[in-house]
Amino acid sequence: SIELLRSTSESRLPRRYTAATLPNVRCEGARRRYSAPPTDTDHTAPVRSCNQHNSVGNMRGLPVTVTLLLAAVSRLTSGSGCGDCWCVVNTTNGDQCTDYPEPMDYAGAVELQTTLAGQTPLNPFDLECDPYHDDACNTVPALPVGFDKDTAVCGYIYGDEECSEYTMVTYNTTDDAEAAGATVTHTGSCGLCSTTQDLASYMAVFDMTSAGKACGVKSLLSFDRGVKCYMDLGLTEPCARIWTYDSLKDSEVCKWTCAKGWSDPYNVPPSCELNDCLQCDEDQAGPLFQQFGGRTRRRSGLESAIQRPCETVAVLAHEACPGRR
Repeated sequence: SIELLRSTSESRLPRRYTAATLPNVRCEGARRRYSAPPTDTDHTAPVRSCNQHNSVGNMRGLPVTVTLLLAAVSRLTSGSGCGDCWCVVNTTNGDQCTDYPEPMDYAGAVELQTTLAGQTPLNPFDLECDPYHDDACNTVPALPVGFDKDTAVCGYIYGDEECSEYTMVTYNTTDDAEAAGATVTHTGSCGLCSTTQDLASYMAVFDMTSAGKACGVKSLLSFDRGVKCYMDLGLTEPCARIWTYDSLKDSEVCKWTCAKGWSDPYNVPPSCELNDCLQCDEDQAGPLFQQFGGRTRRRSGLESAIQRPCETVAVLAHEACPGRR
C-alpha cells in the first residue's frame, strides 16, 4: 500500500515551511529527490518507498574499484527491514511516522554537490593528533567551547553574493544564527566535517556506514591509506582524518562484536535497535566523533541507511547559495 506522509506538527519544520505549504509526500518506490532551484514552498520531487534503502545506488562518480568494493560490503550489511517508516518512531509517547517529514534526497543533485564542493571555507579546522588516544588533542583552530550542546548550531557567513567563500561560525541557537545572517548547515558546534565539501560528500554517499567499513579495512593497513579512501569519497582531508581515527578506534574496542555480527542488518527488528556493532561504535567512538567532526547525517538533516530515532534528525533544507534566486 502507499502511505501518504504529511507533517502535522509545524514545530518540527524549518521556518520556511508551514503545515499548509509543505507539499504531500508519497512513498512510491524512489527516494524523495532534491529539485533545484528550491523556492520557499517547493522542496519536493518524486519520492521513495518508506522501507526501501538503496545503499549503493548513490555512488556515481566514484572509481569503479571503490564502487564495487562498497557494493560488496553493502550487500552484507545494509537494509533493516524494520518497519515501514524512514526513521524509528517513538510510539511510547504517541508519535507516528506522519509526524516527521522525510528528509530530502540530494544524491542525484550533482550540480548542487559540485557547487558546494567548490566553495572555500575561510576558517577550516585541521587535525594533527588522535583524539581517541591523546586527551590533550584539539583541532587548529581550537574547537568551539562554551555553547549549549542541545541547542548549538553551525552556520555559514558567506563573503560574497556568489557564495564562493564562507566562514563557519557556531551559535548558541538557530535564532542567534539567523539574527547574524548565517545559514545553518547542521545542529551542534562546527568541526572538522562542517565544510560544504563534506556536506556534498554526505549527500552523494547515502550509505556512509558501508563506505566506512571499506575504508576502515584500508586504515588497518596504514593510516594514510584510510585517509585517502575517505577522501576518495569526497571528504576533506581533516574530515577524512577523524573518520579514520574513528575506524581505528572501532577496530580496537568493537572488532570482535563487529566480526560476530558482520552480516547483521543495521537495525534489528522488531525493536529497530542498532545492531551490536553499530551500538558499540555509537557508545565507544561516537561521542568524540561528534565533538571533533561536528557534522553528522542526523545533524545535517540527511536520511541515513541506518534508521535513526525520528526526533534526532534535524529538519534542514540545503542550498548552494541561500538567498540568491
